[in-house]
Amino acid sequence: MRGRTQLLRAGLLLQRGCYPEAEVAFSSGLQECKSCSDPAAVWGYLGLAELDALQGDQAGAFARITDAERLMQYSHISVQLYQGLLTLAKARLWLGQGCHAKAEKALRGRLTEATQLPPFGAPELNVRLHLALAQSQLAAADVETAVSSLQGLRAQALAEGRRPLACEAGFSLAEALHAHNKPGQAKQALLDALVLARQMSLASVERAFAQRNPAMMLWTGKNNDSAATPAPLLSRRELDVLKLIVRGHSNQQIAEQLFISLHTVKTHAQRINFKLGVERRTQAVARAKDLGLG
Repeated sequence: MRGRTQLLRAGLLLQRGCYPEAEVAFSSGLQECKSCSDPAAVWGYLGLAELDALQGDQAGAFARITDAERLMQYSHISVQLYQGLLTLAKARLWLGQGCHAKAEKALRGRLTEATQLPPFGAPELNVRLHLALAQSQLAAADVETAVSSLQGLRAQALAEGRRPLACEAGFSLAEALHAHNKPGQAKQALLDALVLARQMSLASVERAFAQRNPAMMLWTGKNNDSAATPAPLLSRRELDVLKLIVRGHSNQQIAEQLFISLHTVKTHAQRINFKLGVERRTQAVARAKDLGLG
């Protein structure tokens, strides 16, 4: 149980972009699970593989997956128990290498098999396999199919309260809509995904998107030289209003200083709250400081 707890903690750290801490936790959980012959040790290897991939070490990531498969063989761990996770991990790496046909073939083969209960640490495995398949379809320029699949996956995730999954699907949907020559819808999908990512501190999801499609991050105004710099959530005028809010100005004072109506200030404030995922002015101030927007 202690090893699994460490692995769960590592997964949360990875999501938040705390990579050094996540690596320590994954390694610790992995060793703890191995010491008591817990098959969840496989998840430890796959977590370390994801870390390697996020940091651009594709060879290291594949080596981790090989270690996981070797552990399964030597420890007589059921292949069916973690085969879905292994397929997903490999497919993501193949997509990163541009081998979309290889990824799609592996994913379709896995999805045509009988659905089984997902293993420890991956309750959304089957849905994530479908997400990876949609990403492979997009990479293969089957844009219409990808858009339809991603819209369905995002809607399903939101309806079920699976916001991290909805965030990932949203980033991919933005790519698909952009490829489908629908820039307005693509920008809205990207903004929605960014809002979710910032609300839940999903730094890794945003970073993976930036690595997968750096051109689109430039398209939205992000400085690609700094992975830690957030892409703009707010318009220029909303940022002007937010800066004055952070300084403690009232709505009337903001209206007078920016030469806009009081109604316009209130409208901007409502939009700022929505985009930052907050409800009150004090929360907006705190959130702005967290994101460096004030």
